[in-house]
Amino acid sequence: MAHVAVQSPNPAIAHTHATGKGKSMNHESPRPGPNLVRQRVGPTLRSMRMRRKLSLSDLAQSAAISPSHLSRIERGLTVPSYDVLDNIASALGSDLTSLRTKEKSARVVDDELRDLFVRLQLDDGAQQELLRLSHETRQALADVMHRVVGQERQDV
Repeated sequence: MAHVAVQSPNPAIAHTHATGKGKSMNHESPRPGPNLVRQRVGPTLRSMRMRRKLSLSDLAQSAAISPSHLSRIERGLTVPSYDVLDNIASALGSDLTSLRTKEKSARVVDDELRDLFVRLQLDDGAQQELLRLSHETRQALADVMHRVVGQERQDV
């Protein structure tokens, strides 16, 4: 597989295209926008499903979508339509307002984590991987990282 660097008109965005068998994949650093929304809502939905001890198939059936579609949503590969998200929320015993509140909380945690990642000079691949964790896990990570960074300042 060949990797080709592509110059972007926006210097803040670095593109690398991996080509092979006629496919092209675009890899970008995390930034606000649809990708991060997908990464926040998907793990949140998965966490809610797991807490309720529902299988992927059971939740998908209750929400009137295919298990593969739900899986793609949970993994942040697609953004659900308003209606699909409403169906999933209802099937989880929740509503869109509650999901929105959780998403806002996740956004605050993600912003904190990004600041910590920059301070610790964590590479983009590791950042993306960590931002795919569930909201609860990202919150715990942020709490620990704040303590570690605070401890390093006291040791200096």
